[in-house]
Amino acid sequence: MIYKNKVVIVTGGGQGIGACIARTYAAEGAYVIIAEWDKEAGQENEKFIMNEGHQCVFIQTDVSNEEEIKNLMESVANRFGFIDILINNASIQSQGTIFSRSIEEWNKVLAVNLTGPYMLSKYGAEIMNKEGGNIINIASTRALMSEPNTEPYSASKGGAGPNSFLSS
Repeated sequence: MIYKNKVVIVTGGGQGIGACIARTYAAEGAYVIIAEWDKEAGQENEKFIMNEGHQCVFIQTDVSNEEEIKNLMESVANRFGFIDILINNASIQSQGTIFSRSIEEWNKVLAVNLTGPYMLSKYGAEIMNKEGGNIINIASTRALMSEPNTEPYSASKGGAGPNSFLSS
């Protein structure tokens, strides 16, 4: 088991790509923390992972909310003392066009997809395993080539993509 006893946080780990990432790390021996805003999805994936005999805990978290991120990191620090891997996977898209999309919707997409990973990296780095840890930001092809009506998503993924936030 490659990740035996590693502590791994997966944001958006209740559904889609995040659920697959969480399940894969758990199957490789990691203790997975699912950080997910959707309570039902988070609990469902936690139950799935636990029923497979793996270690997992769901912590409901809105990654656009700084206080919830601080609470997530405090909970993980209190339980484990550190994290080994932080996977910034959570993201949302918007509906409509540049003409119909509200500024509130634009701001929400950037808050989840760009500001969230920044805050998670900031507070996660504070409790990162001192022997070495990793932060993985999930980007998208939209970071490099947009499509019509994906402006907020494309902007946010470009900002949160490779070489973002931390340098060693």
